[in-house]
Amino acid sequence: MSRVVSMRSAFVIALLALMGCGGSGRYEVSGTVTLKGKPLESGQIRFDPIPGGTASAAATITNGKYVVPAAMGLLPGKYKVFITSIGGAPEAKNVVPGSEPVTEPKDLIPERYNQKSTLTCDVIAGKNTHDFPLD
Repeated sequence: MSRVVSMRSAFVIALLALMGCGGSGRYEVSGTVTLKGKPLESGQIRFDPIPGGTASAAATITNGKYVVPAAMGLLPGKYKVFITSIGGAPEAKNVVPGSEPVTEPKDLIPERYNQKSTLTCDVIAGKNTHDFPLD
């Protein structure tokens, strides 16, 4: 009987250790995004792990602020950051003579911050604040 109790205790201790003492190991990330010195009115921010991690997260930017809550947060590590904000008049793309132009929404954020992002950040255990001043 004591052997069964010992095995169960060892299993519970190992399980708690894997869970990080009851937490998910994910952390809240928040901050501000400004474009040319002004808070970004609206947009999206996405964090993709570097290299080859599996936990991505995204949040809505409103009045220059974003929050990725811990429940959907990020694991500690390095992330590539992508910021988008759709607005303004759509751009005509793939114009073929004699046909209607295909219009796509215009992203107000330069490509170097979204499609060809050069932004990165490090997430650590605990509170994470990352501000992104875009020019």
